[in-house]
Amino acid sequence: MPNWMGKSGIGMNAKSPTPVLETRNGYWLRVLRPLFWWLFLVLALFAIHQHQLAMERTRLYCSVTMYETNAVDDAVGTLDWHRIGSGDKISLGSHRFTISEPKAESFTTNFFAWYGRHDFGRINLKREVGTLNVTAEPAARMIVITGPEFSLTLNDSTGTNLLVPTDRYRVGAQYARWSNARDYDVTAGNTTSCNFAPQLGTIS
Repeated sequence: MPNWMGKSGIGMNAKSPTPVLETRNGYWLRVLRPLFWWLFLVLALFAIHQHQLAMERTRLYCSVTMYETNAVDDAVGTLDWHRIGSGDKISLGSHRFTISEPKAESFTTNFFAWYGRHDFGRINLKREVGTLNVTAEPAARMIVITGPEFSLTLNDSTGTNLLVPTDRYRVGAQYARWSNARDYDVTAGNTTSCNFAPQLGTIS
C-alpha cells in the first residue's frame, strides 16, 4: 500500500494554519466593549429620569381677575384648544394659551414651553361693554336703570346714552300719573334703545 502520509506523517495537501496575532487596541476594545455598553445604558436611564423630573416641574400658572381686583371663578383656560387649569403640567414646544369668560374679552397668547415653571402672573380680563340709550319724551320725573354691576337714577330727565357692562338691565320711567319698566339685554359692541312715551290725555 502506498504511503500517502509521507515521512513526517502530515498529508501532502494539508495546509498548516496561520496564527492570527491580535493587536493591543483590538484586545482592549474587545475587553472594554461590555463596559462601554453598560455605561451607555446607565447614562440613558439617568437622562430619562432627569427628563421625567423636569417634566414634572413643567407647569403653567396664572390667576384671572376683572376690574383689576375681582377674582374670576368662571373663567376657562385652554391650551391648544384643550382645557387646562393653573398648576397643570404642559408639554414642551409651541402652544396657544387662551382665557375666556362669558362677560369679558378673551385673552390669547402664543408661547414656547421649555422645562420649568411658566407663570403668566395675574391676567386681567377686559369687561365687554355695550351702549344703552334711554329716551323719555316728555321728561320723566325719575328714570331708574338697574343691572348686576351698574345702576343709575336720573331725576327730571329726558334720558341718557351710557356705555355699560354687557348684561340684562331693568329700566323704568316714572311720571306723575304714569310709570313703566322693562328689561333690556345689552350685548357687546351694540346699542340697545329703550324709549318711554307716556300716553297723555287732555281736559277741556
